[in-house]
Amino acid sequence: MITSSRPLAQPLFAGKQKKTPNPIKAGLIGLLLGSAGGAAALGNQPITLNSNSTVAGDSLSLAPYRQQLKNPPSSAKWDALISTKEPQTGKTKHNRKLLQETALPPLPAETPEDQAAREILQQPPFAPTDVNLFNPSSYPEASPTEPAPLVPQTDENFKVAIEEVLNKRFQGDTQKVQEGLALFDDPILKAKISPSRLRAAVAIMKGTACESAIDYFKSDAFGGMKFKVHGDPETNIASMVLPEDQNKLELWVNPRYIGEDFRLLPFFLAFEATNQDLDNLDKVNAEPLIAFAAASLEYLKLLTLYPELAQSNTELTRMANTMALNRYNTRDEQGNLRLFTYTDNTKPGSVEPYRHNVGELFEINDPNEAYPTPGNDYLKSLLKNIAGKEVENPDFSTETLKLIDDQVYLSPTELIKAGQALKLNMTGTEDPEMWDGLTNLEAPAPAPSGETRNRRLFRRYMA
Repeated sequence: MITSSRPLAQPLFAGKQKKTPNPIKAGLIGLLLGSAGGAAALGNQPITLNSNSTVAGDSLSLAPYRQQLKNPPSSAKWDALISTKEPQTGKTKHNRKLLQETALPPLPAETPEDQAAREILQQPPFAPTDVNLFNPSSYPEASPTEPAPLVPQTDENFKVAIEEVLNKRFQGDTQKVQEGLALFDDPILKAKISPSRLRAAVAIMKGTACESAIDYFKSDAFGGMKFKVHGDPETNIASMVLPEDQNKLELWVNPRYIGEDFRLLPFFLAFEATNQDLDNLDKVNAEPLIAFAAASLEYLKLLTLYPELAQSNTELTRMANTMALNRYNTRDEQGNLRLFTYTDNTKPGSVEPYRHNVGELFEINDPNEAYPTPGNDYLKSLLKNIAGKEVENPDFSTETLKLIDDQVYLSPTELIKAGQALKLNMTGTEDPEMWDGLTNLEAPAPAPSGETRNRRLFRRYMA
């Protein structure tokens, strides 16, 4: 269930993570690093894998190497192997030469644009420059929220809009566009999902990391999707529900949001689609965190295509923006999105209790605290699309959390575009040269004078 005023859970505060020095030594490499096929080589020295290592973690640009490690070293040890900190700037750099000397596949070079974007993402959490894009429960000075009014649309209107979204996503690939468009009129989906707005939202899940949710919505195990209240009508957005005297789950979306832009809805549908286990509907476990990790990435991806959507000022948009802000601001020293990395505050300037990472939203401060529940085909697809991992029969567990923590779905440049859509203050360093490498992006304007409090707060984090 996703709710608005208390979207997930109150945090359990964790202490700051210990930092490990990162000298690069051949002996350490020999103990920790290896390939899925066995030993690799650095010169004449064999490199073997430590099978007792548990935590996956490296940078976005090193995905080909992650995928070859069956049991990756801890993130601290991995960083010690592949990274060095420049004494003059204090910035962490990957030792690409070291990795290229191994027998692993050639390391793909990050584009200059992505390198420049990564430098920006290595800064502390970004504060909003326009709090009116977020929930008043987080930023009381923001204007009140109102759901979008219902503007009647015909099926033909929806088809035109679906086609436009799919053309933009697939860059004119006619076959894929037509496959997605056909979902709107799919007889199975029509029988299970009568409201055209909800069916249009399912159709544009085609080509996303969450696409396989469509298969679940068409399956015999799924009972249907409708606009219907479940729980508190003022705070609940969507819920997977088992109606009385039935053995099939249904997805109920709050009618309060019947007029919202259908492009917003896949974020919430993708979240609920993981919840297919009749025996664990109400258990607090790894499942909602994994679902949120995936769905929030999809929303950020959407903002790279439609940045104006984040600024449409409807109630559902501002809820989505606020939830995504927690995800966006949980980043490690290399600028990668994470779930458990300790940060100052995922919502700088907010009046809500500090949340230091996404995991705290779900009362999971460490992946090892997760309560496992059975997985499904949708989870298997999410791991492939988001983490680049082929896993047979995955479950919602500690191991899956560690895999999905290592996302390869959004590039650094895409993350900058999403941050711009959310109007985050990414210029807190007062360093305009940081934007020079982003040839296709414009540097965001400084925070307006009315937001000086947030700007001062951001500078405090930079000190």
